[in-house]
Amino acid sequence: DICVLTGLIPGLSKITGVPEGTSSFTLGSREAHQRLIFLFGRLLGAIARRSRPLIFVMDDLQCADEFSLELLRSFVCDTFLTPLLILGCYRDDEVVEGHPLTVLLGKLAVSRARVSTLRTGNMDEATVNALVSDALHMRPRLAGSLSSIVYRKTNGNGLFVVQFLKSLCDEGLLTFSLLSRQWEWDVDVLTSRDMADDVVGLVTMKMLKLDANALKGLQIASCLGSQCDESTIKYLGS
Repeated sequence: DICVLTGLIPGLSKITGVPEGTSSFTLGSREAHQRLIFLFGRLLGAIARRSRPLIFVMDDLQCADEFSLELLRSFVCDTFLTPLLILGCYRDDEVVEGHPLTVLLGKLAVSRARVSTLRTGNMDEATVNALVSDALHMRPRLAGSLSSIVYRKTNGNGLFVVQFLKSLCDEGLLTFSLLSRQWEWDVDVLTSRDMADDVVGLVTMKMLKLDANALKGLQIASCLGSQCDESTIKYLGS
């Protein structure tokens, strides 16, 4: 059974000592799905302890396939996995009535499973300041001028905040000084500089700075669907 999991989870062999790829297991039947769900549950049950609870995060559930949602339902309803906290994240504007995730949430609501819903929005300026000061290992008061600019440029969108900070570092507008041993920036330069209006525009700008070969590879890879394995990437680069 452990061979099945090591074949599906890269790196698990480092814990178990069982080499990867030693199982011919495939998800071709309902019985195979149920077996894999059982094995995943037992794996989490072996890791999670009351003295050492486990947090399991499943992101972008609005895009989850049927098996992933069934896996989630099994974990939530498994009474033996009490030291387990599951965080499921999804975009509620992409989940309409009749969506598989909506159906699952409806079933969980009438079950005995303990489920809480937390809706998150954009961060306020104080929260952005806390994030920036923590990321730069600075006191909130010292990071205030940068945080204020970041908040105005991003409107507190979490993904945009992170990508915006990375772009400032990439462009040399946010630098670490070995002399003062702290991060430095020029408020006037950041205030006057034109920035992308949203995270899509920011990522697009970063992509356009790639060399021609990398851009050509991305264009081809974008035609391959949602998955692109390592061998395909190597082929594109040859």
